[in-house]
Amino acid sequence: MTTELGQILRRFVNTTCAAFRTQELPRETEARGRRKAAMQAKIGKPPPSTTKKSGARLKSFNLRTYKLHALADYAKTIRLFGTTDNYNSQVVCFTSLFQN
Repeated sequence: MTTELGQILRRFVNTTCAAFRTQELPRETEARGRRKAAMQAKIGKPPPSTTKKSGARLKSFNLRTYKLHALADYAKTIRLFGTTDNYNSQVVCFTSLFQN
């Protein structure tokens, strides 16, 4: 199933994604501008006198992310350790169990 999902995702990127021109969201563009201004302020560089607003960058679906790379390991991990819905990360203190 993982192999088939990979083939479907590659087909999606080559057909559907290629047919659309997508760009970052306005909030992503604004956040990038704020980061750039903060970095310039940090290094002591004055902001440019003309406020040229940079446009939104083009974005595309990225197949080269860790979560897609690790898909092949999920089934094996679930078989080894079980699903993640049956435990939590709460720290347990055993010292109180052994005190009289």
